[in-house]
Amino acid sequence: MKEIDAETGSLPGVTDTGLWRLVVEIGSSWLGAWLNRVGAGDNAPDGGDGTDSGASLRRVARAQWDSGADCLHCVENAVYDNPAILDDYEADIVLTTTRYLAVPRTWADSDELSVAAYSAVYGETPEEDLFADDLGEYAVLYTLHPGLKPFVQRTFAGARVCCHAVRWARHCLPKCEAGCDVFANFASRMLDVMLCIDGRVVSLSTRLAANADEALYHIANACRAAGVETCDAALHIGGDDNAGDVADKLMPFVCSLSRMKYRDTVVPAAVALCAYR
Repeated sequence: MKEIDAETGSLPGVTDTGLWRLVVEIGSSWLGAWLNRVGAGDNAPDGGDGTDSGASLRRVARAQWDSGADCLHCVENAVYDNPAILDDYEADIVLTTTRYLAVPRTWADSDELSVAAYSAVYGETPEEDLFADDLGEYAVLYTLHPGLKPFVQRTFAGARVCCHAVRWARHCLPKCEAGCDVFANFASRMLDVMLCIDGRVVSLSTRLAANADEALYHIANACRAAGVETCDAALHIGGDDNAGDVADKLMPFVCSLSRMKYRDTVVPAAVALCAYR
């Protein structure tokens, strides 16, 4: 496992858990952790012109590992090797994954239905590994690494756990208007797309996209799958510089286009939304 610096030493008072809020992102081959001073930018996830660097948000740990490694073991090492993560902070845990499935909310009340539905799409998955988040009329079932859920529950007792795409989608939903809204977030070669009609979620997906052309294809495909012409869709897009390329390419073909900007532009969108909630 490749371990990269922990930065708590430069933060005066960082051990005062009443002054800082912890956000941990866990992905398929990485972990990142940040501390945000309580009250710094709360309830302000959008950053005006998008140039706010989020001065109150500080990374305290980052780890990466090979895709073939024992992921749970690598997550455990990343956490235990960085004691700041284990302090008694108010915490949000963001799981960044493509392995999620939206089902009717009533299904999430049944372990049997949840496991059957998820396993039918992603292969046999035990109930103890399955997370669920609410999103409108749906429940979103998701997992990342076998054994991760019990580890998170033991290590971060009381923390709020969310799927990155659900946290982002909840932020987008209030921006819906009548007709078709397509929301996209493209950063670090990962594309989140949500399509809504009259404020109702029709589809939500996360895909890998190597470049703007691949992202454009997936956005257009989401419209086709929903029976929507891109010329009838309002596109809302955020992310890194590549998102700007996607916006430029799609601008002639959509009904309207707006750029989504987050309070902190140098961390994943879901991390910023949790930190500045």
